[in-house]
Amino acid sequence: MTIKAAFTSQGILVGHVTENMDGSVDFENPVIAIPQGTQNIAFLPLLGLMEEKRVKLKPEEINYGELFTPAVDVRNHYNKMFGSGIIEAGSNSLQL
Repeated sequence: MTIKAAFTSQGILVGHVTENMDGSVDFENPVIAIPQGTQNIAFLPLLGLMEEKRVKLKPEEINYGELFTPAVDVRNHYNKMFGSGIIEAGSNSLQL
């Protein structure tokens, strides 16, 4: 699984992604990325009140038709919350 993001009607969804044969994608431990100015971002856990840790998106639920790779700083912040904690070298330009 890799950390990917998608524009959705709820906002920018970030999570560990598994692509399925039917074209849908599973986001494990999804968060909504909330931009706060030009250099700040916050994460809102999407499934914080539920037991499920995965959400499935159909292709038509993904705006612009594709997934994208978040910036290194965004991936690092996500890994601190849900991943291995491994930090990639990056620009450290975003305040998370």
